[in-house]
Amino acid sequence: MPTSINQLVNSVGLDPSRLRNSKWGHEIESTSIGIYIVSTSKDPGSISPLFKKAPIDENILKFWINKVRTIQVDGVPATVQNLKKRLESFWLPDENIIYIGQTDSKRGIKGRVNEYYNTELGERKPHAGGHWIKTLKILNQLFVHYIPCHNPEEIEKEILRIFVSQVSEENKANLYDSSLPLPFANLELERGTRKNHSISKSKLIY
Repeated sequence: MPTSINQLVNSVGLDPSRLRNSKWGHEIESTSIGIYIVSTSKDPGSISPLFKKAPIDENILKFWINKVRTIQVDGVPATVQNLKKRLESFWLPDENIIYIGQTDSKRGIKGRVNEYYNTELGERKPHAGGHWIKTLKILNQLFVHYIPCHNPEEIEKEILRIFVSQVSEENKANLYDSSLPLPFANLELERGTRKNHSISKSKLIY
């Protein structure tokens, strides 16, 4: 069933009233360690708005392919169409949560999210995790919800597991990898447990 941000936060013992949010691209206020969640909704209690298909921007895919000449899908050179089709096959049409992240860095949530904003698609650093989000047409319409907490790495894993457990069987059946129905831009649950997406060599080698 669809999962709201409030439900996820509450499920790990955090107080949803402590959540704050900012429009994508705008600076986060918190310098504390903690969790951040990217959503199509400003309201953390809502399970909308929703998009039936992944709003992939083909011009961004062209940019990505031209920048990273090595990128492949299923071991063959990526094209706009085969890359778009593969990305679309990981979209969850009844979920508005697109990415869940954490930081225990001294830079805090503010610093980590700024790194996310500033890492161009195809780059390896400073924050390439969740880079699929940069392929979306709606990027600047998204909201970043955040909450300080202790042990953010463990809480992130717990939140991701809860999210995965609540994805409907109907949605899982339509995914390219139905075994790990993470939010669209999350590529791994933890080290060694990754989506089977077969998009490879997608970042520059320095």
